[in-house]
Amino acid sequence: MISGDVNQDDAVDGTDLADIDNDAISGVPGSISGNPTDLNCDGFVDSSDLSYADNNATVGYFGAGPCSPAGFPHSTNTNDSKVNSSK
Repeated sequence: MISGDVNQDDAVDGTDLADIDNDAISGVPGSISGNPTDLNCDGFVDSSDLSYADNNATVGYFGAGPCSPAGFPHSTNTNDSKVNSSK
């Protein structure tokens, strides 16, 4: 399971790490950045949440979501199978 894409831009990168780090530094439970930065759901944003995202950022997670057409190898557009019958 991939976790750490707190801003939902299909990439775990420095912007996600910054949001988590800022929330961890604030010292308050939960997220104040507006993004779901409590990745392990323990009620606190801390270095353990940062490590989840950092591991995925290090390996370079980029991808389309599972429901995105870009995530499928073949088009599911029904218009692709239509044959032009005009002469």
